[in-house]
Amino acid sequence: MSASGMTDPVWTERLRQPPRSAKAARIQRLLRQFEDIQWLDPDDIVAGQFRQLSLLLAHARETIPHYAETLSSIDVDDTASLMKGGWLDVPLLRRQTVNQLGKELLSRNIPADHGGLDAIYTSGTTGLPVRVVRSRYTLDYWSAFTTRDHIWHNRDISKTLAAIRTSDKGFALYPNGQRHIAWGSKDGVFETGPSLSLNVGTAIDDMAEWIARMQPDYILTMPNVIKRLAPWCLENKITFAKLQEISVIGEVSGEILRQLCQEAWQVPLHDVYSSREVGYMALQCPVGDHYHIQSEGVYLEVLDEDNQPCRPGQTGKVVVTTLRNFAMPLIRYEVGDHAEVGEPCCCGRGLPVL
Repeated sequence: MSASGMTDPVWTERLRQPPRSAKAARIQRLLRQFEDIQWLDPDDIVAGQFRQLSLLLAHARETIPHYAETLSSIDVDDTASLMKGGWLDVPLLRRQTVNQLGKELLSRNIPADHGGLDAIYTSGTTGLPVRVVRSRYTLDYWSAFTTRDHIWHNRDISKTLAAIRTSDKGFALYPNGQRHIAWGSKDGVFETGPSLSLNVGTAIDDMAEWIARMQPDYILTMPNVIKRLAPWCLENKITFAKLQEISVIGEVSGEILRQLCQEAWQVPLHDVYSSREVGYMALQCPVGDHYHIQSEGVYLEVLDEDNQPCRPGQTGKVVVTTLRNFAMPLIRYEVGDHAEVGEPCCCGRGLPVL
């Protein structure tokens, strides 16, 4: 990325390449849409979200009994009314309710062009298990946001990525870990270099030895791994010669962790705000440490104790609506996190700031 956050010419050229598959074609179309949407005026972005919300609410009320009840008094077709305050009358959805309703939140009439279904399970920070069903259409957005993160941070995807995040029993065990031919699936959006996996349960000294031996260019892991790995490497004077960047998922990183990465390995740390049931909620800005809400995929609210929208500088609870999941929409879902609303970003993007 340039200092202004504009797309690097290498990525611009990739986006113009003929798609490798039907899946790649769908995601490249989304990426081109994202490229335009991110520079819109914030009010125009919100207006587009409410047009989508109106469609989502109508679908949910018609095909899901729970929403037929909770949305019965809401004029879901009046977008202007929703934007003027009607949206705040839509009841909040608690994690416990999702847990209790289970399959009852699944649509009885999922649009045929949204593709096949995929179920994911998560316990989350509260410990309450949640099962959410997603469509292929939703997963396309997941892939597009993953790629947008690579684009924003100008990663060289022809190089090697090491992922230290799986805890699956018997998988990617030290000393060898696991080697893959691509960063994600072999039929991904763009051709990539190889990726490596190591079980997150590996001892820190063995983890450091594995990284030094494998020499990845990028590392993807959780913040709690870096909190243990960076001090150990500093104390033992272990460096990673080829390492260019560390990305973390699953928890908030913070300035202290960014400083640790600089002290230990002289590399930047970037992170994303996501959850398994909701998907990507915010990506770190290409030119700062704050986050841009991924408004193409979610409508994210930060609410105070009275469930009113917070203003810039205020902290409140995070409430998210999944705009693209017509299979099992989560409407005004309380994630269980808190965030601070940010001022508009100097990078010029209209996407809201956390």
